[in-house]
Amino acid sequence: MRRIKFPFAAAGLIVILLVAGCNPAVQGTQTPNLSLTETIVATVAPVSTGTPTAIPDLPVKVTSQVVVSDVLGNTHILGEVLNGSESPVEAIQLTVIALNAAGASLLQSETGEPVQEVAFSPLISTLATGQSAPFDFALPGGSAIPAVFQVFVTSFQPSTANLQTLQIENTQVMSGENGEAVLVGELVNPNPVSVSIQGLAAKLKDGSNALVSTGGAGLSAGLLLPAGDTSLLNRTPFKIPFYAALPPGGSWQVFVDAIDSGTAAEIDTTQLAIDQSFTYYEDARGTSHLVSSIKNPFERAFSVQLVAGLYGGTGSVMDMSLLAIPLDLQPGEELPFDVHDFLLVNGKPDLLAKLDAFTLQVDPSRTVVSTRVWTGVEVENEQEEQGEKGVWTFSGRVTNTGSAEIDRFVVMATLTSHSTGKVVAVTTTTLLNPAGRIAQGMAMDYKVEVLADPLESQELDPVVKVYAATDQPGG
Repeated sequence: MRRIKFPFAAAGLIVILLVAGCNPAVQGTQTPNLSLTETIVATVAPVSTGTPTAIPDLPVKVTSQVVVSDVLGNTHILGEVLNGSESPVEAIQLTVIALNAAGASLLQSETGEPVQEVAFSPLISTLATGQSAPFDFALPGGSAIPAVFQVFVTSFQPSTANLQTLQIENTQVMSGENGEAVLVGELVNPNPVSVSIQGLAAKLKDGSNALVSTGGAGLSAGLLLPAGDTSLLNRTPFKIPFYAALPPGGSWQVFVDAIDSGTAAEIDTTQLAIDQSFTYYEDARGTSHLVSSIKNPFERAFSVQLVAGLYGGTGSVMDMSLLAIPLDLQPGEELPFDVHDFLLVNGKPDLLAKLDAFTLQVDPSRTVVSTRVWTGVEVENEQEEQGEKGVWTFSGRVTNTGSAEIDRFVVMATLTSHSTGKVVAVTTTTLLNPAGRIAQGMAMDYKVEVLADPLESQELDPVVKVYAATDQPGG
């Protein structure tokens, strides 16, 4: 991976550790500084029988809990759990109780039946001594604010994981689709070993230090190579969505469950070469596109996932996206790809104008050897139409002419520069049979739209290729 300037960029990139007005920190570097407004003294939580629930006296404890409503009106019980034991722990299990004013439980089972309590886990699974993690329990849709609620630790296990600390850089908060805050930045591995990212979460506080939201299921690469890696695969952009807007004077903290990967990745993913002459453009609908290709020098096929990041002129991350390439990369093959799911900046001209640089990298943790069988498929009734502002439409019909059922068709439509032979736009779509596998002789129609650069003036050559995939060889 390398950070590449956009053609129109003028400002240089500045690597920063902290963003003014924010307080990102690596999980475990500080003990939570809790305000009284966040802390619930959970001494008694009566259930419908009127019997109090005792809090187990465990060294791993809930240190804060609070009820909030998200931007969609849903109710959440948020807080933090702290490992006060003398060794790392994992598999922490929490229990929640939530009652209305009449003493009836607001909780439900997975099948919708009322229950008195529910077990769940914090957003980070492994904690070192003195390390904390946020939790988030969403009450069933439409639930009222509970009159009584309580979260406590019911169990945990000792952990032998070799936890590693990561650096947090180039952070800022962006605005999501519904006005919710989305934290973006970079994770950097300063350690001499490869690090596996098991979990990524964050908490958001207002100016009075009160907890207003947590964010889990953050997006990033899943494995970072050791510090000093020449391909810069020791760092990755990340994105963590919250469900509340950034409050005035708000601050945040990032929590990372990162462990020594133990051994090197299964393959040297730095050898899966991404073409460094990227193409960047914004289509007629305001969508950002990063177009390039990746080549496989190995004698094995791979299922590949890519990580892309967009950066502003100050070096801060503005957006990132993951792309699982729909086609497996065959031995010796080079495949074009297009990353465009940048939901924070797409369709926002003011933000697009601030883009200055980008990164593209292979995610070693999700790039694996593949045993799927791919075969080319002939296309019938093929048609193409070149519309205005770089919009191309391709349609046709494909049939499973093989000797067995298949799992999917994958259609790839590309536009190649006639003068340079370089792919400048590509769209890949998958055709599935809703009823199951695709039987012998079954035909399916496709329609693919390719949104090219509307300012592209050179002559383009369109090509459509269709592949049949079988997940289980011989199946």
